Amino acid sequence: MVETVYEKTELRDFEMKILASGRCESFIPMSFIRIDGKIKAVYHAEGYQGLQINLLKNPYTILDVIEKMVLCIKDAQNHLIRHTSYSLKASSIYLNLEMSAVKIKFVASGEEHGSRSFAQKMSCFLRGLYFEDSRTCEYIRMVVEKLEDFNLSMEALINYLGELKREIYLCGWGDFPDCMKK
Repeated sequence: MVETVYEKTELRDFEMKILASGRCESFIPMSFIRIDGKIKAVYHAEGYQGLQINLLKNPYTILDVIEKMVLCIKDAQNHLIRHTSYSLKASSIYLNLEMSAVKIKFVASGEEHGSRSFAQKMSCFLRGLYFEDSRTCEYIRMVVEKLEDFNLSMEALINYLGELKREIYLCGWGDFPDCMKK
């Protein structure tokens, strides 16, 4: 279990209720304890491990994780938790042990609502990742350029990632899920 202590003003009551209820499955489950005017958040990450870029060996796998992460961000927004409410770093992305599901560790960002667009936040996140594989670097560069040139929405980014994954599949560059193998 991991714990973080927040000032009372860093978390909104409705966010804590949503995160503690477990209804928004985009985030690592959390519980909260109020102590001396502060809030202690306890993360329950059993069955999940932090993102380890070096374990993701090909462009398809990387783009698949990014797509699942964007779907988590979209689901969180559907639960009224905006992307500006939490930090987005490689250390806040968790995968289940089979690497088939993604969850985000909610860490309050302190950003003002609307201070950065979704495209800016994703671009910053992707620029902070390092990949040894040159093909993977090229695909990430393409995604970042698309985000920055067109200020992509979540839906547009999901569509674009799907297009790139199909291209990678057709070119045979990666390990694919069993359902895609012939």
